[in-house]
Amino acid sequence: MSTSGVMSVQDALRAIIAPKDVTDFIMKNRAMWISFGVKTSHTYRTKLMGLMSKYELTVEGKFMVFFLACVIKSKQRIIDALNNSGDNVKTQAWYNPVKEFYAVHTVQYTTNQADKMPVVNIPSCMPAVDMMTYCLITEPRDRNLDELSKRPTFAQMDLDNDMQAMARSGYEFYWTKVIKGTNNPNNKGAGAEMPGMNETYYNTAAGDKYKLIGSDFKEILPADQTTGYTRKEVEKYLETTFRG
Repeated sequence: MSTSGVMSVQDALRAIIAPKDVTDFIMKNRAMWISFGVKTSHTYRTKLMGLMSKYELTVEGKFMVFFLACVIKSKQRIIDALNNSGDNVKTQAWYNPVKEFYAVHTVQYTTNQADKMPVVNIPSCMPAVDMMTYCLITEPRDRNLDELSKRPTFAQMDLDNDMQAMARSGYEFYWTKVIKGTNNPNNKGAGAEMPGMNETYYNTAAGDKYKLIGSDFKEILPADQTTGYTRKEVEKYLETTFRG
């Protein structure tokens, strides 16, 4: 400590990293330092699955958490939709646990409530389920690749270059034409980031390389696993998934 009462950088470094056990700790955890504080689809998926298991949701309940987020995307609108459902929905075994899960264990956006799951990140932590959901809610005759590509999760799939170019176009369409504003309290005020095409976010999504999931809930691998799904393969997926 200097005579002015201010600790020098050298003294601070000696206090932090001089002991051998601390330097050993640092070197043994290189992977943790690289990923520390970084939120990806994988970290969000781990968080969500942990919350659902802790809350002891059934298999049906877990699927409904994903399904509702993929279809409705808004915490409050999900709760409103559940409240306004008919008896055919309210008598389902999953209904009350899923409604309570959304009410208690989720928030709409990424916030400082670290113990809760942001609803906006549920579809992107399992993008294959979002692809499947599109097939579930759309009649086979009405499904089309252009519509699918405008779901931002499409960019996260393991696509070849031609399909990824289409995914990028759809991603940009979604963030510039569909999402035109935000209610996120963290994105309010001067200088706040507003919705729009973000190349960093897109590149992160495009690097995920998730596999499609079929009606049997098993992965469908691309014929060429080095290049990814072709247009023909994605169109076949749309034609064959949940036709019955």
